[in-house]
Amino acid sequence: MTTVTPSSPLPALDSPRIEKLRLREIPTRHSAYGMILRAEQDAVKRQAGEDIICARVAGYLLLEFHAQSRFFGDRACASIVMQLTSLPQDASGDENSVIFEVGRLLRDKFIRLCAFDRFS
Repeated sequence: MTTVTPSSPLPALDSPRIEKLRLREIPTRHSAYGMILRAEQDAVKRQAGEDIICARVAGYLLLEFHAQSRFFGDRACASIVMQLTSLPQDASGDENSVIFEVGRLLRDKFIRLCAFDRFS
């Protein structure tokens, strides 16, 4: 059985895109994004497709809300960071489980709102 890993990995912390966003200037966001990257790497290593997608949803939304804060304000990005850093870890103490759960929540409750059929 062939496992397909979703493409479009998140940009690395030292990538030009992250440098351009100046994410390092807001330590909580920089730290949360680092957590997301570690979770994504773990999911890729395990070839866990759904976890990969959930980590990338959380990562790309964090980056986009940060980049577009003049339109969205700081609340959207701060909310994602708060969810990533304040939710309790599972019984094994795995911070990645928090990342996957937040990404799953964002995918199911936020992104799927945009996936509707055209109005008649």
